[in-house]
Amino acid sequence: MAWRALLGVAGAALLFALGAAALVALAARLARGRRGALALAARQLGAQRAAAVAQIASLAVALLALLLVAMLRAGLFAAWQRSLPADAPNRFVINVQPQQAAEFRAMLGAAGVAHYDWYPMVRARLLAVNGRAVHAADYPAGRARALVEREFNVSTTPRLPVGNRIVAGSWSSTVDGGGLSVEQGLATLLGWKLGDVLRFDVAGRDFSAPITSVRRLDWESLHVNFFVLAPAALLARDTPSYIGAFRVDGASQALDTQLPRRFPDITLFDLDALLAQLHAMFAQLGAAVELLFGCALAAGLAVQAATLLLGRRARQREAALWRALGASGALLRRVAVYELLLGGLAAGVLAAPAAASLARWLARQLFDFDWTPALAWFAVGPLLGAVLALAIGWGSLRGVLRTPPLQLLRAPR
Repeated sequence: MAWRALLGVAGAALLFALGAAALVALAARLARGRRGALALAARQLGAQRAAAVAQIASLAVALLALLLVAMLRAGLFAAWQRSLPADAPNRFVINVQPQQAAEFRAMLGAAGVAHYDWYPMVRARLLAVNGRAVHAADYPAGRARALVEREFNVSTTPRLPVGNRIVAGSWSSTVDGGGLSVEQGLATLLGWKLGDVLRFDVAGRDFSAPITSVRRLDWESLHVNFFVLAPAALLARDTPSYIGAFRVDGASQALDTQLPRRFPDITLFDLDALLAQLHAMFAQLGAAVELLFGCALAAGLAVQAATLLLGRRARQREAALWRALGASGALLRRVAVYELLLGGLAAGVLAAPAAASLARWLARQLFDFDWTPALAWFAVGPLLGAVLALAIGWGSLRGVLRTPPLQLLRAPR
């Protein structure tokens, strides 16, 4: 894991170096024929291209670390929680037996829970697709193979569930036509299409049916979702258990103790508690990310400072020559400040989109959640880069500007 992170940092540094070279060349080109401290600073970057590229790339790596941690800390988890519907279920229950269903639902009603998900469910193992037996080895290692090796939760419902949308086929052909409705991502992953005939085993009994509709699910709704839905007639001979999802608030929270006490065999999930655990895990992950990128930050700032120190002598002679030719100290100070600011802005321009892309990728990997950092981060990056560059470089350059020019011109190289 550590070596992959190091390779990632090295790859980012290389890309930043290429981007920095392009920005330095662009700045020098735009400054041609122009006068003033800003144009002089841009030409100065172009004249010392190798040093400028090293400074910008190293600072961009440091900014990537700072921005990524800030984005994750400030936005990702909070944005994911805000994306959840206000009335989303916060309790899930499984393994309710048929003889318990009526009393269970009566207890929900007595507690004021009027709206909830409630589905029968059977466990089904996939045996064949279009008459061809299914073998795990026929699928690539990973999620596809894991799915065909385990049992599917199969349910039936006359109405299209909340958060489901038909993207191929028709719901009526599933409910009334004896077909199956499958989730879009599963169908894509396993290579299923409309008309394919799936054969399942349910507790020793086989049934077959064609795929007649494909659904896109809103997993973020927190409602109960199924990869496979079947018409009631196909499951009529099976004994299901029931799965439900509901929301408890205030007085209805007493259900957390009442339901397990009355039905000891059920499993009740408290989503609020799970989210609290997830928040704690996220905080731990954030600390690990901070440590990793803290090292990148320190390395980037160290390279930035070292590059400035190594070029200090050359800068001193340059400044002495400019002053000997009549340039004022005020002009040289402005040029030095603009040079640092341009380098910092360039580093921020490179780092901000990289950090945003990486944060978005982490959101998808960690939460299966589409999240894009706020556009303000694209302004924060360059501004933070300018401040850091000025803070790191000004101490070194101020000493350069204070040295008497005659002393420098007489000194050996």
